[in-house]
Amino acid sequence: MLRVGLLGIVLVLALSGCQLVDRQENLQPTGDPSATEAEELLGNPDEDFPATLAGLRAFAGPEALTWQDDPVLADMTVWLTPTGMWDRLRATYVAADADRMMTVRADPDRLRVERPRLEGLGLPELPDAAVAELPPVPEGLLEPADLGAAAADALASCDAGGQPVVAVVYATGAPAAWDGSTWTTPPVWRSTVITETAGVAVDPTTGTPLEPLTCVDPILPDE
Repeated sequence: MLRVGLLGIVLVLALSGCQLVDRQENLQPTGDPSATEAEELLGNPDEDFPATLAGLRAFAGPEALTWQDDPVLADMTVWLTPTGMWDRLRATYVAADADRMMTVRADPDRLRVERPRLEGLGLPELPDAAVAELPPVPEGLLEPADLGAAAADALASCDAGGQPVVAVVYATGAPAAWDGSTWTTPPVWRSTVITETAGVAVDPTTGTPLEPLTCVDPILPDE
């Protein structure tokens, strides 16, 4: 069994230089939205906020199309309540030859769009060839609560058995696994299922732990 800190699993899954579980912020638009971030209030949170991965893609995709003509989904994170309901989400998009990536964050009340520069994160731009190698979202991707249930045995092996899942990450490794000339880790959809005390890296379609079994020491969301 391999046990790593959160930074280690971020490098394994290459989550766009972002934490798996990060701070929920009080969102206030500042500066030039086109340069850094943009914020919108959802028209009807009860109707707009998704509750499925397909809904997440339909929700975030139009925002990505306002940024680039051909955005590619690189990762998704869903935070869950103790009962397994969606609490908030994040989706990251990349595009060929773009000097930025785009991140959509939302909870039932707010939508936040960020466009951080790759250079500022110490990451190179992705050329056409690199983006062409990014895999599509696989068929049979398990929903966050279902993936948490499927990963129960793997979580137990990481001393997190029986704990509610607080977040589930789905990631390809882009853009952080691109070193400027090649993918340091082949871009494949992988997941990390996280509880309050630990997490585990698993196949996102089965919940089977990746080999070697990789346990995560998580950073929990702020209350």
